[in-house]
Amino acid sequence: MRLCADLCNRTKHAELKKVIRTGDPQTRFASQSVNVYVGAGAAHTWTIESSNKTYDVATVVGKIVATWDKWLAAKGLQPSP
Repeated sequence: MRLCADLCNRTKHAELKKVIRTGDPQTRFASQSVNVYVGAGAAHTWTIESSNKTYDVATVVGKIVATWDKWLAAKGLQPSP
């Protein structure tokens, strides 16, 4: 969640000034790529860099959604399927 907060703040303000939750003021979206498969769609990938580590955005997003789902369920706020 800290990684997400820093990315949101950096995207909104173009830099991290005040509260840096990851401890790395250089946390950023590092790359994105698209592979187009003629007749079969495309595959997109994005990476994040923070504290000298590289993260796959899809993996980070999956963990964030799981964390929110757990919190919502604990509060009895999850919608019915």
